[in-house]
Order: sequence, then structure tokens, then C-alpha cells
Amino acid sequence: MQMSRPGGVHPLFLLWLLVVGGPPAWGAAPPRSSSCARASATLSRVAVMGASVSAGFGWGRQEGRGRTLADLLDDTVATEHTPVRNFASMWFFKNPLAAGQRQVGQVLTYAPTLTVAVDFLFWFVHGAELDEAQRLARLEQGLALLEPLPGPILLGELPAMTAAVGKALEPGMLPSPETLARLNRRISEWARPRDNVVLLPLGTWLVRSPDGSLQADGLHPTREGAKWIAARMMDSLFEACPAPGVH
Repeated sequence: MQMSRPGGVHPLFLLWLLVVGGPPAWGAAPPRSSSCARASATLSRVAVMGASVSAGFGWGRQEGRGRTLADLLDDTVATEHTPVRNFASMWFFKNPLAAGQRQVGQVLTYAPTLTVAVDFLFWFVHGAELDEAQRLARLEQGLALLEPLPGPILLGELPAMTAAVGKALEPGMLPSPETLARLNRRISEWARPRDNVVLLPLGTWLVRSPDGSLQADGLHPTREGAKWIAARMMDSLFEACPAPGVH
């Protein structure tokens, strides 16, 4: 699965893409997935689904409602687009399977050009008194729900949220480091043959994120931390689908 290009992207290359609508004539077009063949429209109709991070836990209110990841992506996308649609829920953790089924149905009806699922899989594998086999089985449920989604999907891997232990999470709710590694390997295996899936390395981003990126509960990003994540998400999408309208 060719989802990214090695090396950096020169600013003049980005400018060329934005102005003329294609790669410069002196070189071959960068590799891209089949689902990104019309990447100029990728950001025209975006849907966000998932749990409390995507739903904007702790980010305050604006215009009478809570701010969400969809709002932050709206601010990040500079090209013309339909307002990013939010299907994420603060209550996803109560019943991940039912919430996931409901959200996937809503997204299918909405028919987006891009689906953002940064924390969709998190609560399938986190929970008290779950052994490794149960966490792996629940992960398969979450992955199966993603199968029918159209177009590119930005899918978050599973970070090690040890900072949340004793705060937002009880010790037994986290998978062991060995189980977490196995879960992420399975996500990578699932994504590898699917050209429409762009994996987001949340664990790496968590380590590299600026100071103050997490709220006091150790689980949810601050609004500034979420803005930083949103920018990294757009970088990942541009690398996978290099075309105007993606950066």
C-alpha cells in the first residue's frame, strides 16, 4: 500500500499544486492510493466520527454549542468545502459497538469524501476486566464496522495513554504494553491492503506533542493540542493524497 511519499515537500511544489492543479511537468506524479485519484475533492465533504476526543471534550463552547474536532478541521482546511460534519459522541465509551454502528450508518448516509476516525477504535480495546483475547476480539468488531465506509479514511492508531491512569482511566482499563503493540500490529495489517486507509501514528504524535497538549485528566487533548493534531492529520492526508485542496 503506497500511502506516503518519502522525504519532505518543497514549498514551491505546494504552490505549484495549488495554482495549476497538478504536479510540475518535469517529473512523474507522486504515488497515491486509488481512493485519492480525485484528491482535489477529498476535503470537499468531510465527516468526523468517534469518541470524546473527536467530540471536543473540555474545549468550551462557541455559538451556543461545544467545539469539536470538526470545528477545528473547518478552521484548518483553507479550500472551499462543505462545513465539516460531526458524528462523534462523548458517550461512545458506554457501548462502543452500538455507538460505532450508529455512527457508521450516519456517515454512510452522509456520503463524505473523507472520513476522520481518529479515536474511533479506542474504546473497543479499553475497558475494565478485559483480557488480551477480549481486546483483540473487540478490535475486530471495530475494524469490521469500518469496512463499508467510502473514500479515504484517516484512522487513528492506539496510543499508550498511561498519563491518564488514576485520572480518567483506572489501571485495569489499559491494555498491557505487549497487548497494545499486538493491537496496533493488527490495525496495520488490516490497513495494509486497503488503499483508502491512512493510519495516524497517535502514539508518536503524543510523544512529540508540545507541552500543554493534554488536559489535566491525561486523556483528552487541550484545544491547542487538538489544533496541533489537526494540522498533523492534514499533513498525513497530503502525503497520502498529494493534490490541490488537501493542504
